[in-house]
Amino acid sequence: MTSAGEPWDIAAASWSPDYVDPYAYLNVQFDGRYVAGGTNVSRFDSPTYNRLLRRAARLPVGDRYRAYGNLDVRLARKVAPIIPTLFTNEATFVSKRVDRRCIVLRPTLDLTAVCLKP
Repeated sequence: MTSAGEPWDIAAASWSPDYVDPYAYLNVQFDGRYVAGGTNVSRFDSPTYNRLLRRAARLPVGDRYRAYGNLDVRLARKVAPIIPTLFTNEATFVSKRVDRRCIVLRPTLDLTAVCLKP
């Protein structure tokens, strides 16, 4: 990858979210305010999409997920600022003593949330 300000057409980059939430996947990668911060490596900055991303972030949960789902499809079909090439799916093994209600994947096992069966 080249440094900011240099011209480039394509680059390979590795990325994973800090937490599992649509904001972490879409806003952090495609909102123009994150171009300078380095998380928007595609340098995608569209007033239309910036507005839609920021609006989706403020919606109540049900509407929020629906709006982000629509935005995800729209970004991929209309402008494709990035092309995902790999999604890691890791197996998580736990003892039979672990309460299944306490297994939290963010995107990997959150050990602070794991609890044993009563």
